[in-house]
Amino acid sequence: MRPDHTLLKLVLPASLLLLPGCDNQLTIKMGAVLPLTGPSSMYGQSVNKGIELGFERVKQDTTFKHIFELDIRDSGSDPQKAAQLGAEFFEGTIGVIGGVTSAEALAMVPAARETDRLFLVPSASTDKLSNAGRTVFRL
Repeated sequence: MRPDHTLLKLVLPASLLLLPGCDNQLTIKMGAVLPLTGPSSMYGQSVNKGIELGFERVKQDTTFKHIFELDIRDSGSDPQKAAQLGAEFFEGTIGVIGGVTSAEALAMVPAARETDRLFLVPSASTDKLSNAGRTVFRL
């Protein structure tokens, strides 16, 4: 599966399942916490490109009647900052994409559990994420 299709095939069906019976056009907000600077930036930049391509496709697809918004923030490769940004996003969005590194992903899990929001972890390798919570998905 190409990176630009990953978001389309995983995030949108999941977010639409959370909106049964909605006939009105809604604005659906997603957050992304990525290491765009710092030691892990090469991984964050790569994931960022895939996410942006996926959201561009969503915006161009006329079969989706809802409006999708994406807010991407830089963790600076710092797990504590990732946890803080994740907590902010989990409160105001349908879900968060992030935790590119295992340390960042694990730091973000408590807020995902507390808010019961969708948390998509695109590339962290730790198996501790496999059973981290019912809304936590390691891709």
